[in-house]
Formats: sequence, C-alpha cells, structure tokens
Amino acid sequence: MRNIFRGLVWLLPLSIFALGCNMPLGFLATSTLVPSSTPLPTATDTQQPTTTFTITPTPTPVLTATPGPPPTPAPPLALDTLELSFFDDFTDVDSGWDRLENTHYQDDGYRIFIDMPRTRYWAKPYLNYEDVVVEVDARLAGGEADNALGLICKHQDEDNFYALMISSDGFFAIRKRFEGSELTLLTGATFLPSEAILTSPDATNRLRAECIGGALRLYVNQQPVAEVFDNDIAAGDVGLIASTFDADTTEILFDNFTVYVP
Repeated sequence: MRNIFRGLVWLLPLSIFALGCNMPLGFLATSTLVPSSTPLPTATDTQQPTTTFTITPTPTPVLTATPGPPPTPAPPLALDTLELSFFDDFTDVDSGWDRLENTHYQDDGYRIFIDMPRTRYWAKPYLNYEDVVVEVDARLAGGEADNALGLICKHQDEDNFYALMISSDGFFAIRKRFEGSELTLLTGATFLPSEAILTSPDATNRLRAECIGGALRLYVNQQPVAEVFDNDIAAGDVGLIASTFDADTTEILFDNFTVYVP
C-alpha cells in the first residue's frame, strides 16, 4: 500500500506540470489498437454445373428370320382322290383358248411366244374354280432359257391371279398379282433353284399346281418343290403363262393341260 501511495505522490506533480504545459496525457497510457477483423470475402462458386446425361436405353434388337426356301409340300394328291374336270391336248383349235399373235395353237400344242425382254403373256380356257389341281407338259421350243413359264390358278382378271412357275434354266417361284400390283414373289426374294427341273435341250417338264383353300403348291415331274399360303384370291380361272427376263425371245410349247377338282 505504501508503494502505491508513493507512486501516486510522484504522478500528481507530474500531471500538474503536464496540464500547465498543455501537454497531452496520451503518453501516460499507451494502448495498442487491435485492428478490426476484415470480413472474409464470400466465396463465389465458379464451378460449372455438372451436365446431366439422360441415358436412353438401347432397344434390344429383334431377331429377324433370314428368308429361306419355302417349305416342301407333301407328295401330290393321288389321282384317285380327284375328279377330272377338264382336259385339252390342243389338237382342236376351237377348244376355247385365245388365238392371238403371241398366244395360239401350234404343232398340236399351245404356244406362247415372246419377242422382247421383260414381257409376259398368259392364256386361259375361261373356266372358274375355287379348289383346283392343274397339270401341263411344258418345253422350251425356241429362244432363250432366261424365262419363266407355268400355270395360273384363281385368275379373276388381269389384276388378280396366282402363277406357279419354273424357268428353263432350273429355277422356280410362286407369284401373285393382286389388285393390279406387279407380280409378287411369295417364295422368297428371287427365283430359287430346284434339281427337279429338267434343263437339257428339248426337255419336257410336267408341272402341277395345287390351289386348295389358301395353300398353293408347286410340283415338277411329280416332285414337291414349294408350298405357300395366301388367302387374298378365293376363286377364278386357270391357265398358262410365260415371260422373259433379259432374254430377247423365248418360245414355250404346252401340251396335255389337265384340270382336277378335289
């Protein structure tokens, strides 16, 4: 306590002196200013937003069947199960077929002659059937083998019919013309080969078309070749047809045209 008192006694005259001299008293107590806190800058988020990708599921591929040859039909219907409805060996030129420049009777047969590429002709006896079996003998009598020839069934008019055909160089097809369309292949993308078709010069092939219900069956020399199903045309005439592809000419001679009904 004594020491504190001595300190105050000493400071008193000094303070009086300072007041007299008009001196500041700041030297008596020195305070250190604590700087105020500088506010930290608010962080700005400069990161680019993350792109969101929507993943579209990849559809599972649907397996498509590779087109192949048409199913092979059963053996031809036995003749004793069929009724003979019509027969023509073309010895009578007044038997009812067309007699035009390219389709007419000749050499005790019926001739279809084509003298330009990509051309077809057909002929019919003006009959009408629903279920029917048709047979004919056919041979290449002249011109080139790059052709198609065969039988017609369910021919309603020139815009609606079926054609069951072979070519003289060993191929076959079942075709349809419906509502004026071009002939459509029902047995695949192209004509298909068959060993049942005889291709030697002057060879005669016996063709059979079975058109029963929606079934269309082609037989060559009693051997089953092709079968397809189509219900677009229910009934119509029967007949003969021939056409060329790139060949300039072809000549087909038909004989022994036979029609059965089941």
